Amino acid sequence: MFRTDDFNELSMLHKAVIAAKFSGAPADDELASDPTLAGVSDRIYDALAKEAEKRKSGPDEYWQDWRRINTSQGYRGQWRTAVIAARRDFMLQNAKPEERISIAKCYLSPFTCTEGELRAFLDEVDGKTGNHSLDELAKEHSFTGASLLGCSCELGGLAHIVLMEKGGRVCDIFFSGVRSFELSSAKGMSPDTIDIVDKMTMSSGKTHKLEAVLSAGREKKKLCVEATSVDYWL
Repeated sequence: MFRTDDFNELSMLHKAVIAAKFSGAPADDELASDPTLAGVSDRIYDALAKEAEKRKSGPDEYWQDWRRINTSQGYRGQWRTAVIAARRDFMLQNAKPEERISIAKCYLSPFTCTEGELRAFLDEVDGKTGNHSLDELAKEHSFTGASLLGCSCELGGLAHIVLMEKGGRVCDIFFSGVRSFELSSAKGMSPDTIDIVDKMTMSSGKTHKLEAVLSAGREKKKLCVEATSVDYWL
């Protein structure tokens, strides 16, 4: 059986587990909610904090605060990454209420959170929080010149668009009940090239619609999404 109480080894193990669970682009989606990995991540953190205490690497309060999950919608970290991963989890969607709480704990481990925060996490996964009008988003923000960091559409009718404004602020837009999705790509465009928004229009009504013209050098792309529901986080 593998055992270690070396602080550096524990620290590296902890970083590896956090990367696997919260990278935002996991090689295996199941890692984010796997109960075995959740338990291992808790044990690694406990051992790391214990060794840190021996080394006088910080007061107990520091390690307790460090382990607390940050629930801010604007915080682009573990909370929002876990929400995005959980939205792809069909087992979570169909689970009973008590099972959903247990699954939520797995998604957020080794970070600690209250019962209310666990329910808030599930509300965000279900799209019950956030903002639901693209008209309001268009009034408050112009994404002309923004970078398209990511764009995906799944068979279940979910789409996700990630934009970064010039100042570095990131906006995640989630669509559900997608009626149409189009991303036309030009021949010869390098996959490593960042797409820049030349023009974007957004509207909300009976349906929510986003249209954008993107450029990467001399090449152009067109992005169109139409869906029944939308929410976003800045």
